[in-house]
Amino acid sequence: MAALDREAIVAALFDRLQARCPDIRAWSRRWVPPDTAVRRVQPFGVLVCDSQTPTNAVGLPVLWEIGLQLVVYVTTTQEDETPDAKLNLIIQQVEDALVLGTEEDPDLEAGDERFWAFAGALVRCWISGVVEMVPGELTGQGVAVIPLSVLAYAA
Repeated sequence: MAALDREAIVAALFDRLQARCPDIRAWSRRWVPPDTAVRRVQPFGVLVCDSQTPTNAVGLPVLWEIGLQLVVYVTTTQEDETPDAKLNLIIQQVEDALVLGTEEDPDLEAGDERFWAFAGALVRCWISGVVEMVPGELTGQGVAVIPLSVLAYAA
């Protein structure tokens, strides 16, 4: 059995989020500090991998959990707009991007509890914890940190 190509999975997830989160106008896989992010086109998304944990049961393939953080920066300049309203829409887009088995994905199995073929592996991906938000109602600059987990093993 071939080793799991974790980079291909992260790259494919990054591509999927870019394609399915149209309200994020710019993307990066390299960490961007907040003071630098505010000078970029926004909404701005940064996807960074923060952990990779293998588990192994005798006779079964190694199962990897890949932890990622999606950091989204949003700014508003209109008095009647709030960054958290934009952040809520983007969080919904991220959640929708992780749901598979739709008409756009006819070759993938539907269902939150199933593994699906993705980047040469069998994968499950979800929002894996508390979405931390700084709503930015005073400054017009908001940020959300969305924890993502990918559970994968080589197909």
